[in-house]
Amino acid sequence: MRFPRLSCDFAVLLVVFVIFSVSLGVVAVTKEISDPNLPGAPNITPTMSSLSVTLATTTKVTFVYESTPPSTLTKYNIVVNGVSVTNDSCVTGNSCTVTPSSPSYSISVSATSDTSTSTPLSVTGVLPPVISVPTLSLSTTPTSILATYSSTGGFGAILYTISLGSSVIPSCNGIQATTCNITGLMTLSLYTVIVSASNDGTMRNAASSTKLWDYIQNPSVSFSNIRTKSMVVSFSAGGGNPILTRYSVVVNQTNIDAIFYACQDITATNCTIPNLIENTLYAVTVLATNNGITRNVIAYGQTYPTISPLQVTAIIQITTMTISYQTQGGVPGETKYSVTLNGNPVQGCQQTTTTSCSLTGLAPGTNQSIGVSAINDGSTTTATSIFKTCDRPTMSFLDIISLTTQTVSFTYSSAGGVPGSTTYSITVNGNSLGNTGCEKVSQCTVSNLVPGSVVSVQVIANNYGFNSPSLSAIGTLYSLVSVPTATFVTTANSITATYSTTGGVPNLTTYIVRKDGLAFCTSARQCIISGLNENQGYNITIEATNDGTTTSKSSIVYAYAPLANPVINAIVRTKSVNLTYSASGGNPDLTFYTVSINGTVSDTCQNTRTKYCLINVLPDTTSVFIVTATNNGSSTNSQKSVISYKSINSPSIQTSNVAMNSVVVQYSVSDGVPGETLYSVSFNGTAYPSCQNIQSNSCQLDNLNSGTTYIIKVTMTNDNDVQSTEISVNTLAYPDLSVPTVTYIQDRNNLVFSFNSTGGAPNLSVYEIIVNGTIICSNTNYQCDLSVSLTEPQLYNLEVTVRNSGKSATNKLSITLYPNPTSIQISAVTNTTSVYVEWSQSSGGEPDKTIYNASISYNGIDWVSKCSGKQLNCTFDNLASSTPYHFQVLVINSYFKPIPTQASTTTQSLPSTNSTCAMNRGEPSCSNNGNCLSGVCSCNQGWTGIFCEKQYTHTEVTPNPTTPSYDTAIQGVTYSFSLNKITEKDNVGTTVKVFDLSTLKWTMISSTNITVNNTATGKEVRELKWVYSAINQAGLDGAEITIRFSQYLKLDNDSSTTSFPVEFAGKDIPVQLGSMKYYMSIKNWNFASKLNYLEIASVTTRPKDASSCSSTENLSQIDFSKDTDFTVYTVGDGAGNYVVGRLVNLVLLDTIPTLVSHSYSLNSSNGDVNIVSNVPYFSQQVDVDPELDMLVSPTRSNDSCKKDDNKWKIITGAVVGSVVFASVVVVSAVLLAKKFKYHRIFRKISLLNK
Repeated sequence: MRFPRLSCDFAVLLVVFVIFSVSLGVVAVTKEISDPNLPGAPNITPTMSSLSVTLATTTKVTFVYESTPPSTLTKYNIVVNGVSVTNDSCVTGNSCTVTPSSPSYSISVSATSDTSTSTPLSVTGVLPPVISVPTLSLSTTPTSILATYSSTGGFGAILYTISLGSSVIPSCNGIQATTCNITGLMTLSLYTVIVSASNDGTMRNAASSTKLWDYIQNPSVSFSNIRTKSMVVSFSAGGGNPILTRYSVVVNQTNIDAIFYACQDITATNCTIPNLIENTLYAVTVLATNNGITRNVIAYGQTYPTISPLQVTAIIQITTMTISYQTQGGVPGETKYSVTLNGNPVQGCQQTTTTSCSLTGLAPGTNQSIGVSAINDGSTTTATSIFKTCDRPTMSFLDIISLTTQTVSFTYSSAGGVPGSTTYSITVNGNSLGNTGCEKVSQCTVSNLVPGSVVSVQVIANNYGFNSPSLSAIGTLYSLVSVPTATFVTTANSITATYSTTGGVPNLTTYIVRKDGLAFCTSARQCIISGLNENQGYNITIEATNDGTTTSKSSIVYAYAPLANPVINAIVRTKSVNLTYSASGGNPDLTFYTVSINGTVSDTCQNTRTKYCLINVLPDTTSVFIVTATNNGSSTNSQKSVISYKSINSPSIQTSNVAMNSVVVQYSVSDGVPGETLYSVSFNGTAYPSCQNIQSNSCQLDNLNSGTTYIIKVTMTNDNDVQSTEISVNTLAYPDLSVPTVTYIQDRNNLVFSFNSTGGAPNLSVYEIIVNGTIICSNTNYQCDLSVSLTEPQLYNLEVTVRNSGKSATNKLSITLYPNPTSIQISAVTNTTSVYVEWSQSSGGEPDKTIYNASISYNGIDWVSKCSGKQLNCTFDNLASSTPYHFQVLVINSYFKPIPTQASTTTQSLPSTNSTCAMNRGEPSCSNNGNCLSGVCSCNQGWTGIFCEKQYTHTEVTPNPTTPSYDTAIQGVTYSFSLNKITEKDNVGTTVKVFDLSTLKWTMISSTNITVNNTATGKEVRELKWVYSAINQAGLDGAEITIRFSQYLKLDNDSSTTSFPVEFAGKDIPVQLGSMKYYMSIKNWNFASKLNYLEIASVTTRPKDASSCSSTENLSQIDFSKDTDFTVYTVGDGAGNYVVGRLVNLVLLDTIPTLVSHSYSLNSSNGDVNIVSNVPYFSQQVDVDPELDMLVSPTRSNDSCKKDDNKWKIITGAVVGSVVFASVVVVSAVLLAKKFKYHRIFRKISLLNK
């Protein structure tokens, strides 16, 4: 056998193993020989050698035991309280821990070996008791509680934990101390202190509640039941435990030093102080003691004086007296009075507090003895007085002193009775005057009596219920003045009136004669009125006045005028005409009228005094009426032609607003008497009550059945003519109401619910919303507001009911509302072309539902979203330098209204340099022919070019009227510019769609030639502007494109202006006069994806010289600079003629100034250049604002073409200025420059490109 080769380490292990095995064998042999219980050994009976308890807790007992001889095969029989213990560790070991079934335990242990069992050993004992429920006592201050507690029993240390309500006191958690001081509490609050005692696995609790009382305060003191020799003091002290408060009352008379305790250590809040001196001031000190603290207050109370002597007065009448009496002092309200009359007590006036007593049944004119006594708080005083009653009243005289037509005046007097209290009962002709004022005086005038009648006057004196015998007097009144009687004698120009009257007070009648209301004379019996006009009537009035009565008589006296033609009025109806007429002049009593119709005299209106006539006619007929008036032989007439109205006809009817339960019917009828047509509506033969005999041309029928056919009939009446018409209509049957859907949005503490339900009649649905059982909105159309203010999530139960045309549907749902999301803080870090914005995190709202939407704005009004999600930052790139931007972050969470937070900042500026304004280093900036403004040369008058190195002239440009393009010709050199196409590409450059702008139908919507002003310099230039529009074009898919060409030219009298500032995106870009620039606006472009972009392409041709100097060779390569604001390129023909273009790397993207990139392509066959601007995605609108210039060689001729000039075709890369809004400026001008300078330009641009 071959053994594997072992390593050294393995060999060592093997040796150890062998040695260990040998050792075990030795041990085994040794044990086998010495163990008496091994098989074959002699049988030895074990003996218990010891049993003792080593540990007894409240629940367990541990004991140890041994037997002899020792043997590993010995087992023990253990019995605890009669129950055998079978635990192996106890049976085979020498110690055991058990839980007795009762606090007392009895343990028996015997040893067993093979078949022999020893005599058991026993031990008994009692477990320590478990801890008791702790005792707990509390002592308090206004802001702390000292808890003292203890428990008995247990094993070992007892640990205590003190809780205030459900909150554990940290300093008293698991301590052995038996006191715990709890501080920082609120006064007057109720607290529950819980002590938990734990020991040996047992816990006992005790609780006690206490209120923290404030320190006792100064008592408030008041006095009550103050008497002449005693008083009651009441007091109350706030603070402290009310059941512990004790009071003591110390009294000190203010004028001496003696003091005494009226009450001491009492719990009552009042104390009676006896044995005082009347009318004395006492200082009363009230001491309030609580929990060892004493407060005191001194108050002053004064006893009342004893009552003073009585003062007695009397109000005396004929058989009665009212005795009044009064005394001062005593306890207010407690003085009792008693009255005697002639020594006899008066009933009702004994021991009363009233200060008067009425005595009745006395003899008139007799003396009475009155006694009064008063008692108060034990003191008594009396008084006696003699009073005499008054005599009965009697009348002294009655005399009539004056009589007129309607009044009588008389005087009267009486004696006896209570002085000043006599009144009089007066009757005139048996009628009492009552309370007219005469009953209180001694003279009376009675008016409004019957003129000419006999007057009987009777007067009786009254005094306190006693009446005197009456006195009487008789007189006769004068009759009223009569209406004047008058006779009139008239002449051509005068009237003589004679008049008279009867009655009245003799010799008091006066007269006034009036002519047409004006007083003419006041003669006694006759008046002559002269200066009158012949045949004119006058109103003569005669007035007679006597004793305040005026009578008059008026008479119309005429100098008669000629009879006038009758005035005719007609009320025309369909079948009758009611004529009214009147003729003035003549004697009115003698005017008669006769009416004829169409030449026939009316039978009923012939020679009558009446001024009206009703004549029957036919509808829609013409009638000629003649009215003749006669008066005293004179005759006049008038004529009137009228047309009677047509009878009603052509009734019409239609319905509208047909709903489930209602319909509106409209109707009309032609002709009839205007304004008198009445309509009555019925449906299915039943009259509709609210639409009977109405003038309205429409009627709404309600409470109809849905989906039902109704026959609606309308009856029209006018001037007793009747027409009717009817129509059939079906009420609508709308779908059943759907269960309303509920959406909601919360704006801070205002939750707005919105509802929607389909079915029912349109626009008639109303909603009711119940939140947690309370109606918050009813009869609302679509939304409801609820005020909420939450600090934690809360469940709301909603019940939304929709009602429509008598039907309803209900949606019950539960929603959880959350606290409002918090606002955030924004910070921004700017760069030249980007801004990094970050913000803090918002808390609140629905958990894990918060997202942030970051957007940008240039004007602070129009916002463009950039980032949306849970990130806390956003980078806004492709921005313009030195440009202010606004940023907004919306916190969007579930149903909450987004919370906006805004910030503003300005991008950084690019470093300022004018190095690009010189062709070569060391050469003058802008060739000394202009100024370098922000890296761009602004050339002086007559100069142009990148570096103002070319002289030029300019010419006006006329764009194409049908398409946005133009051609320019200067000294035989031409070039053209046109917008080519718009291409949409995806994010990997794949073309999505292309629009060829030349195929669109363009409209030139405006062409202007105006003068504009440079507000900075005050200089004016001429502005030519053409605007093209392509809207609603097939293929544009709703997009709108507007293109505008502009050219700025100097005025004839201006030799200094060289450029004009054009504002784009908030900045002024200087445009060379004579330049040609365009503006493009694209709205509502329907991008296929937000990742796509547009390529806006234009074509600029190279200059073409009619002299054939232009080269036909390929143009050289164009390089665009990507790091600057402007890119300048040049397209040349090799003969000194070239077109210079300037690109600005900005566009207005949804109003935001945004950086864009430009590229180009070269047509090798003809030298044309395609310029492409790459525009990112926009949601609403992009604005592009680009510029070209053409320069023509000043030495151009057919034989002057130089081959060297063919070395360049297009020069680009001259970069100037700062990043502004995207624009491309195209300038067209004639440049007169020396050819040798061209090569310098090429060298300069080559350096820049490198």
